[in-house]
Amino acid sequence: MIETPAAERDAKKLKRKIVILGGGCGGLSAAWGLVNSERAADLDITVYQLGWRLGGKGASGRNAAIHDRIEEHGLHIWGGMYENAFAIMRSVYGQLQRPPGTPLSVWYDPTRPDDCAFLPEHNATLGEFYNGSWIPWNIDVPADSGLPGDGRELPTLREYLELALDLLEELLFGQHPRWQRQHAPPPRVLPSTGKRVWHALGDVASEVGRRIARTAFRLFARRHLIRARRALKALPADARSHSSAHHDTVLDPLEALRGSFEKFFAYWLDNHPGVRRVYMIADLGTAIVRGVLHDGILVHGIDVVDGVEFRKWLQTHGASEVTLHGALVRGWHDFFFAYKNGDGTRPSLSAASGLRTLFRYCFTYRGAFFWKMQAGMGDTIFTPLYQALKEKGVTFRFFHRIEDLGLSDDGTPTGAVQRIRITRQVDLAPGVAEYVPVRNVLGVDSWPSEPLYAQLDPAQVKRLQDGGVNLESWWTNWPGVETFTLEKGRDFDDVILAIPPSASRHLTTELADRSQRWRAMLDNIASNQTIAAQVWLTKTVGEMGWPYGSTVGTVYSNPHNTWANMDQLLKRETWGDAPGAPKSVIYFCGTITDAVPTPPFDDHAFPAAQNERIKEVSLTWLDSNLGPLYPAACQPGTPQLEWRLLVPQSATKGESRFDTQYWHINIDPSERYVLSLPNTVHYRPRAHESGFSNLYLAGDWLRTGINAGCVEAAVMGGLQASQAMTGFPKVIVGDDL
Repeated sequence: MIETPAAERDAKKLKRKIVILGGGCGGLSAAWGLVNSERAADLDITVYQLGWRLGGKGASGRNAAIHDRIEEHGLHIWGGMYENAFAIMRSVYGQLQRPPGTPLSVWYDPTRPDDCAFLPEHNATLGEFYNGSWIPWNIDVPADSGLPGDGRELPTLREYLELALDLLEELLFGQHPRWQRQHAPPPRVLPSTGKRVWHALGDVASEVGRRIARTAFRLFARRHLIRARRALKALPADARSHSSAHHDTVLDPLEALRGSFEKFFAYWLDNHPGVRRVYMIADLGTAIVRGVLHDGILVHGIDVVDGVEFRKWLQTHGASEVTLHGALVRGWHDFFFAYKNGDGTRPSLSAASGLRTLFRYCFTYRGAFFWKMQAGMGDTIFTPLYQALKEKGVTFRFFHRIEDLGLSDDGTPTGAVQRIRITRQVDLAPGVAEYVPVRNVLGVDSWPSEPLYAQLDPAQVKRLQDGGVNLESWWTNWPGVETFTLEKGRDFDDVILAIPPSASRHLTTELADRSQRWRAMLDNIASNQTIAAQVWLTKTVGEMGWPYGSTVGTVYSNPHNTWANMDQLLKRETWGDAPGAPKSVIYFCGTITDAVPTPPFDDHAFPAAQNERIKEVSLTWLDSNLGPLYPAACQPGTPQLEWRLLVPQSATKGESRFDTQYWHINIDPSERYVLSLPNTVHYRPRAHESGFSNLYLAGDWLRTGINAGCVEAAVMGGLQASQAMTGFPKVIVGDDL
């Protein structure tokens, strides 16, 4: 071991010691906030992490045995509304100042696309199952002139309603409204969408009929929307003074507008997808405006409808069956894996969370609706975060498994965290003072898909490899090499718990015994299992019959109902230009019904059984669902994948070639997806509301301005912890919605 200089040791003794348990988005965002606060110089921060890499559910790894390919826990795409997450990454990339001309040397610069960590993705696809077949609903989402992470003010609830009506104006009549508020985003639908709809009508009707329908609708219907917009702007500023009569001045013309659409286009609703989709958007928007006004959301806030499932709430406020079971509503459930116990037949999303996320995603994105990372999420997000935090003095302890948190013995109802018991999983090799977790692949510092064994004790490495031990698994039979206890006052002053309830329930039994609120939080914040599969192919998506280019898709056949081509990652892998190198890589993901019962952690066979389960599920899915997406990738006359297209090639034939691909099932408690079930928001604490005097919280399971499982919510939860401890940041964008 290398001795720390005495002066440095003495200085650290004077600092306030903070331990962060868990190195996912929440924990690292908390660390970033702390080191950028005015109190940073007075803090000594240590992150404890299970296994060899950071990232939690967002982790990725490079498989050195297969061309350093990127393997991820799921489909990692960032939304253009990730204001706080992008603000951190912009700061991190600026701090690192990587040399221009090197990969991932700038977070985004349109003049340097080869250097960018992120590039905009303007295309989205919804699958629509209609009349017995899948029809792609491709949406070219318009660019926005801004960039995410600017820290600008977001709309109020009332302004969101105005934006919804402005969107309907553009959608139905193809005109851009005037935007009065500088902070409000520009129109969010295709330019001249209305013209495209009318043109599409000509495919199924005569030219005369098309013109008559268009003219009649414009003549009789537009006035309804104008009345609704004027009425909304005329509502009293104080929502507490609103009456039902006030609301009816907005809602009556909206109902008339929807009725006019149905009247003039009744035939096309059933026979033309373009008209049906416009109707669903208008119908959904009308139901949302009605629900917001009738349920007093402008007065009481969005959480007043947390107790209702989103689809049921929309139905209560007049949404049609076409809309309720169409691609938009199902898509929002699929996008947030909102299925109780992972069961695709049990959609369950709080109406409050549904509204929050719809408002944020649709009306506050900047630059692009989606942003695709130009390497794995581990390489794009967690490597630079790790390096920037290291530069700021944060200590990282890899290969440390948290066992439990203990309280003080003062007899108080809550008290303080007094002890943290931890198992150190491995020893470092002789002469290695500190584990260095990343290695360089084609100029990108990257996380490996397994430990860098050369830095570990050789005898332990042999046992790990011979036994196929996964040091990230909660079901491992590896006992570790040492269990020790951190003590309050000696080793730490404050604790940030960045481990979700699905995992922390096993680590905080003493807290649950002492605090009824903590027990209720553990019992009511639910999660489910998600699954992922990646396939590398010798053809481009265009050559496989997908004519719409790059996209991010959802609302497809379960369980892999969400997908995206991630071809931009191939240049970061070491395939080269040799014959047989892949031309595309496609990610699939979704939910799967939880294993029942989930066995205790001493059932060491459970991970292998679940791995085989997801393999068989994925094979079955690929055998029957590729045709509508990639018809030229299928065996002639069938929807089954042409297995010979898979890379790397193998000597085997048929579906056994799938063995060379990658799949994953998120069974570990820390990997499970946090749900937003109805009537659970009051169980979500803020970062400072643990009930224990020195325990702060971080992650997407906290009460934020989103309350849904995503990177932005996890970042907001982490920043809440920093804010509570140091006052930084002063503002967490969107946290007050």
